[in-house]
Amino acid sequence: MTYEILRLSNDPWTYRFFPFEISLFILGILSYRLYCRYKKIIDNYLANYSIESTKKYLTFVVLSISFFFETNATEHTLSKLIGTNYSVLIAYYGWIVAIPILFSICKNHKTDRLIGELSYSVYLVHVFVIFLVTELIQFSRIISVGWRGEISAMISIALAIALIRFVITPLEKKRYQYSKALVKHWVQHRALR
Repeated sequence: MTYEILRLSNDPWTYRFFPFEISLFILGILSYRLYCRYKKIIDNYLANYSIESTKKYLTFVVLSISFFFETNATEHTLSKLIGTNYSVLIAYYGWIVAIPILFSICKNHKTDRLIGELSYSVYLVHVFVIFLVTELIQFSRIISVGWRGEISAMISIALAIALIRFVITPLEKKRYQYSKALVKHWVQHRALR
């Protein structure tokens, strides 16, 4: 409705305005619920395809990226028939099915787990990094603005790794210790009653 009637089909309405983005969160919830409901079936069916070796993982990454580009190509073709906004929405529904399958296949691989752990940290720092890199490029005039994305991505990943290593992991260890002590205290307190 907002796409067609109000003509709000550009940024910030498509990427930053939460009421219009909530559908993506809901689709993520549906995807997770779909996986939870059919976890045994999905895991049993895909048990032979579970990826644990690095060679298989790299092959899988290439295939996943190819799937992503194929999805974009299909979305582009579909957009000529029904409009860009509706083709994007239809493509999202394909990912509801694809994500649980991708997770089931890669869930035991350490690299995949590391990428998953990095994702939120990258999300936390990327806007700040993009702003900083843009300012530095404009100030220095040595590096082309065309490299802003690559430089920002590398710095964001490095900062995310540092954030996990020096902030999140120590906090998680402390949180675990406190929760363990709290449970122990609670159990002792209940035993004294």
